[in-house]
Order: sequence, then structure tokens, then C-alpha cells
Amino acid sequence: MSSKANYTAEEWELLSSAPFVVGASLIVVEPSGLWGILKEIFSAFMATGTGKVQFHDNELIQAIFADTHQRQAPESVSSYAKLSQEVRRQQMQTDALAHCRKVNHVLAQKALPQETLEYKAWLLAVAKHVAGADKEDGFLGLTGRRISEAELEYLHTIAEALGIAVEPNETPLEQSATP
Repeated sequence: MSSKANYTAEEWELLSSAPFVVGASLIVVEPSGLWGILKEIFSAFMATGTGKVQFHDNELIQAIFADTHQRQAPESVSSYAKLSQEVRRQQMQTDALAHCRKVNHVLAQKALPQETLEYKAWLLAVAKHVAGADKEDGFLGLTGRRISEAELEYLHTIAEALGIAVEPNETPLEQSATP
């Protein structure tokens, strides 16, 4: 099983920041207004935390949680504040997808197959919870769809970046990434 000692400092930062990076990149996919953004942020924190319980036997995920008391937001977050909304959205998504590809590479080299599947399922669960936190294309969050077409498309892109094949009409968590 994996522990922090199995990874370089850069790899560990990559793995431990991935839920934050993925969640933040989903928040900017669709404009949600202040209330929607707050719900999505709360959902990102809650979904990240459920990984500790859901994957209690996964030493990699547990080691990340044991180390999170020292975590801060990645330094790149402050650089996004200077960008226009559209440029920020595109840049955050591009960076998050690159992050996911690097995570996939590190996991393929160093983690056990079951750890890898569970870690990827955890990241996809965070992404899906954020995407479904607020209704899109509706009125005051009372009507509309739980996950917009843009969010669903981006969920598929995240799954692909993590090396998980998903059918076009399938939500990423419905397929084999879950243990």
C-alpha cells in the first residue's frame, strides 16, 4: 500500500491537491451566482471529506487526509484572480486537466491498482458533487437541471484525463471507475 514516503514532494503535492483543483475547476464551468458558488464550494469540501469514510481501507487516500491539516490552497489560485472571468475559466480547466493527466501518470507508476481505481473514483465523486450542487439554467436555483450539459461534458473530459473511458451518454461515476 502507498504512503507519503512512496512519493516525491512534487508528486505528493500533485496527489493531495487534486481534489481541490478538480473541485475549483468545476465551479467555474457554469456561472452560478453567489448562492450557487457558495453551494458548490461547500459541496467540494463535503465531497472531498467523504473520501476518508468511503475509502477507509485506501492507505493513499488516508495518508492524504492525515496530511491535510498542513494543506493550503495551491499558489496558482491567486494568479487566477487577475484574469477575466472567461480567461480564468479556460485557464483553470486547462490546468486542472493537465493536473489530472499528471496524477494518472504518477498513480500508474507508483500506486497499487485498487488504490488507483479508488483514488480516481474519489476525484470523480468530488467533481460530480460540485457539478450537481446547484441547479443550472433555471430560476433562482428552484428550476433547471442538476448537472448542465457543459458540466457533464467537462466531467467526461476529467474522466478521460484520468485515463477512464466513459461512453458519451454515461455519467463518469456510472462506469467502472468505482470499486
